[in-house]
Amino acid sequence: FTDQWRYSLLANLNNVNESRHLGGQGHWTPSTMPQSIATTRSVATDLDYQSKDKKTSNTFNADFTSVSNDMQMRQRSEQFLEGRKPVSLSNNHNHSGNWKIQLHNTLQLTKPGFLRSQSNFNYTHRDGWGSSQFNQWDEGLTASMHTSAISEGRSWSVVENMNASFNVDTEKKRYIDFHFYFKYDDEQSWLSNRYDTWQANTQAHEIRNNASDAALRNMATVLNAHYVISFPKDWRLVFGEEVRYVNVRTHDYLYHPDTLMLASQLDMLTAITDPSNSYDSHLRSFENRVSFGIQNSASYKADPYTIWYDRWALYMNVCTRHESLDYRRGTIDTLAQKNWFYINPNGSYRYMSPDGKRDLRINVGYNYMPASLTNQIGYRDDSRPLVVKLGNPGLKGTATTSTNLTYSEKYLPRMTQWHVGASFNYRHRDVAQSVGYDPATGVYTYKPMNVSGAYSASADATISRAFDEKGRWTWQMNADANFRHDVDHTMLAGETESHENAVNTTTLHDAAYVQYNKDALNVRLSGDIRWRHSTGQMLDFETLDALDYRYGLSARYTLPRLKTTLSADGTMYSRRGYGSAELNTDDFVLNASLSQPFLKGKLIARIEAFDLLHQLSSTQYSVNAQGRTETWYRSLPHYVMFHLVYHWNRNPKRP
Repeated sequence: FTDQWRYSLLANLNNVNESRHLGGQGHWTPSTMPQSIATTRSVATDLDYQSKDKKTSNTFNADFTSVSNDMQMRQRSEQFLEGRKPVSLSNNHNHSGNWKIQLHNTLQLTKPGFLRSQSNFNYTHRDGWGSSQFNQWDEGLTASMHTSAISEGRSWSVVENMNASFNVDTEKKRYIDFHFYFKYDDEQSWLSNRYDTWQANTQAHEIRNNASDAALRNMATVLNAHYVISFPKDWRLVFGEEVRYVNVRTHDYLYHPDTLMLASQLDMLTAITDPSNSYDSHLRSFENRVSFGIQNSASYKADPYTIWYDRWALYMNVCTRHESLDYRRGTIDTLAQKNWFYINPNGSYRYMSPDGKRDLRINVGYNYMPASLTNQIGYRDDSRPLVVKLGNPGLKGTATTSTNLTYSEKYLPRMTQWHVGASFNYRHRDVAQSVGYDPATGVYTYKPMNVSGAYSASADATISRAFDEKGRWTWQMNADANFRHDVDHTMLAGETESHENAVNTTTLHDAAYVQYNKDALNVRLSGDIRWRHSTGQMLDFETLDALDYRYGLSARYTLPRLKTTLSADGTMYSRRGYGSAELNTDDFVLNASLSQPFLKGKLIARIEAFDLLHQLSSTQYSVNAQGRTETWYRSLPHYVMFHLVYHWNRNPKRP
């Protein structure tokens, strides 16, 4: 440290799934539920400047990070089809590695106006390999496939993000806000897959080698400005305009060599090219968004400050968009162009009591998004065995209405705070992937289609309070409920039209803890339960119920004279109702640590034991109108680690 400068050098080497990078002050937190086993090597430098008058500041960061990632996954998927319920099991093992360089600079000026510039440069190189085993059952084993893969790629990007605000007329409180954004991406990747497929009904055995060469070049520019006019009684008119231009070039060339090789290693590519599964795409998009709105401000007193907020806000966003897509794939060579005009309104209301203890917020909005031009191309992609992807020329955009309401109170007796909220989203029109299934071959065909009538509703409540006046005993509860009505399409091979399928999923969740905290002693008893219930409209739909719950105890105590800190926590994780028996488990996770400071707290030694009983795992469960999926990941293994931490700062001399 000096009076105006701060220089930092930080490094991190670990194999305990620490993937986040170091913060500006040198503190970082491990991920809580990893889905792989990662080894990270990183080094970073930080240079910070503050002018004496505090009107100018600049921060420069540079870091290098290298990560090796090993992922193992088992998955069970069940499709909901009329009269059938095919089940697939897959096992994947993938290894990936990457290294990247990141440069970031932030410049901020506060006089004569406000200017903030953020500049970024990123470069990444990656490679990997993987293998998987897939088995599909219907009435019996339908198909089996083993896949091996290798990959390589690199990408770099430049980003400039600038915000500025200037007073136009100080007396009349008129000002202009500017925002400029520019991003350029350049990405290349090479992937090779070897598919070994066997189909039970025909006893057919096929070996296919796919090598692809994919590239993406993307440029995006955004410029927007807002002009604000203030009126008496805290009313404001806001006029804005945003211009956005996007230019994206992509290609994905597919080859069929005789061996598992990357496209960059092959000769005579033309002779082994698969034209129907190779494409060139050039998308250009220009959007102009004009917005106008009215705001009314209010304030409340938070001594010694007065806090201002928007009480009323009504906005109207009027958008025009032009897109053109030059697309070539096999026999398809087309130039598609489309123009859209749409309006997205939204409004909000907020009330806060004069003392700031009560806060009510209401928001209502409507949002329309045009459909992707690429999905509107009538292509067929059958590059992967057992999977076919189709485009849909008749695809339309999405439209959603959203509402939410929240109310909270704080600063009440005995530190009582509580919050309630509710939201409702109705999807007038959505885009879903319809699925077609051939029971004879086990081949799935996917096609984007419009659906309507899906919606979701949720509610939540949180309350915390102290039992005693001194606040040593406290408790907190978080409860929420969610209901989803998902709509999708399914069909069997040979049928002329798909079936609309709807699944309702109700999720109830509650978490609570009771805590005692006095001086160096902290004890907490906590619990959490989540219940998911799904029902479908099909006659043969089997009601699905899954229950996840956990309960545990944690404690921490620091010995008064020795300053030795002991901490331990034990938690039971239980799951019920999963279709795969190996996921219905009870796992007791026990952690403990011991730390001791030296040299007046500058040197700290700590030993920690994570998952002493080797029980931790990561399991996910999802269900929608197409089916349910249960996924298990190999997660961070148990370990015992010794930490030795020394804090040292060199500060400038003070007069």
